[in-house]
Amino acid sequence: MTGKKILLVNDGLIALVTEDFRLKENSGETGIALAVAEYGAIMTVDGHQFSLPADILTHLETSDGANIYFYVSSPYELIAEYQGCIPIDRDEILKLKGAWEYLASSVVEPVPP
Repeated sequence: MTGKKILLVNDGLIALVTEDFRLKENSGETGIALAVAEYGAIMTVDGHQFSLPADILTHLETSDGANIYFYVSSPYELIAEYQGCIPIDRDEILKLKGAWEYLASSVVEPVPP
């Protein structure tokens, strides 16, 4: 399962997820895995993947906090159900952003014939 949408808020992000997503009580920071990708990063939470474009990493770097709030979103419900929140260490965001910037700057574009 992949997250449906991401909304930017002052202290982090809101991830809108499908109905099969349930955040475990003890997830915390240890339940999150972050990996660099060619477009930014991939965040894995309890086996569920979320794409984080580079703009999202910049937002987390400059926001008041790096919290990820999870809400279940359904096209048939008006109110999204809150699932929980996980804080991400700002140092981890900075490392990830630095790795992505290095990767992006080292990609050589092919020269047209």
